[in-house]
Amino acid sequence: MRASDTPAPLAAALHGLAASAPLLLVLPLLLATLGPESDVMWFFRLHKNDNPDLRQVMYTITDWANMGMYVIWAVLLVKGLKSGDKSLVRLVITFAVIQFTINFLVVTGVKIAIGRARPASLETFDSLFSFSPRFHSFPSGHTAEFAGSIMPLVLWRRDWRVTLALGAALAVVGFSRIYLHQHYPTDVFFGWVFGAFAGSATFAFWRRGPQDDPKPQGKHG
Repeated sequence: MRASDTPAPLAAALHGLAASAPLLLVLPLLLATLGPESDVMWFFRLHKNDNPDLRQVMYTITDWANMGMYVIWAVLLVKGLKSGDKSLVRLVITFAVIQFTINFLVVTGVKIAIGRARPASLETFDSLFSFSPRFHSFPSGHTAEFAGSIMPLVLWRRDWRVTLALGAALAVVGFSRIYLHQHYPTDVFFGWVFGAFAGSATFAFWRRGPQDDPKPQGKHG
């Protein structure tokens, strides 16, 4: 079976898994090589303090990666409006609604309710129902946002170049949150869970609408 012959639902699932794989490989690899989460965080606490240049790179990634994805979505909206592609416009609107609902409202609510202390805070105890950012480690909002931003694009385009590039970017963003001592590996994992769910929901709700509008053609498979 050629890639182009792969049924669309299966192809979308394969691309979703491929985009998630780099991050899902990095997390257990850190635990396997460095030990439990406390040891992982201590290692990167020392490493980032000894490597200011790499630390700055990680800050740049963690500060701007999500903004870059929103710029891409804004460009897609403008493209859809200019070309009259109602399907593309609907995809962007669906993304905006679900991203805001799950990866802002729900994730923030979970952060507040769980109250897990960030590694950088050096707090000994967690604090349930806390509004302090020091206790908003679980889950990783940056990872949730980024996963929620890339997953609809991966499932929509089904272009292996796009999938692999965005999957690698997701792994780097998730790793940057650990490296900068802002989240534990489990925080990043559950950030991915929320983000992947939001992104998959975006694609699923969009697919339920009319599909007779022109839409961009990628290399599907």
